[in-house]
Amino acid sequence: MITKKIPSAKLKWGLIILLLLWIFAITGVFYVVQKPFNPTDANALLQIKTPSFTFSAAALGRSLLDTLAALWLWLMALGVGLWGYRWLAGQADDSSAASKADRKTNFPDKLEAIVFGSGLGFGATGLLVFFLGLAGLITKPIFYGVAVLLTLIALPQLITLTRSPAHLPTRSPAHPLTRLYLALA
Repeated sequence: MITKKIPSAKLKWGLIILLLLWIFAITGVFYVVQKPFNPTDANALLQIKTPSFTFSAAALGRSLLDTLAALWLWLMALGVGLWGYRWLAGQADDSSAASKADRKTNFPDKLEAIVFGSGLGFGATGLLVFFLGLAGLITKPIFYGVAVLLTLIALPQLITLTRSPAHLPTRSPAHPLTRLYLALA
């Protein structure tokens, strides 16, 4: 019988420290060679005058619109991803009609659906835009039309996600020191 030797904890931590030192050394060498920094650069950085902060309602409005646009794109990608997630789950498990009906109304876990749905949705949306670009079809009317179409596809999936039960896992209470740390953080 061959027994496998398990490395000790000291050896594991030693290897981790060596790896981190190696990463720091390689990064330092890269910046010394590729991005040299000399005292004249430091003096030039000190001479830069930073403008004073002024409040601008127009800039605030643009930032809010950018945030809303990013939220819309995320919800659109999430809905498309949930559609793909549900389709993939249906392809992987075709056991009974009752489970199919349950899959059409509920997601097994909301957090899992959001994480995987977002990834699938952004991937599918990115590939769609990539192929539209390859075909030379990236124009404003087509781009906005695709965005509206994907939003219409996403809406039923998002409504289903919000109406499905949470299915949060139950866990034992955290250690008191962990709770204290989280309360202070």
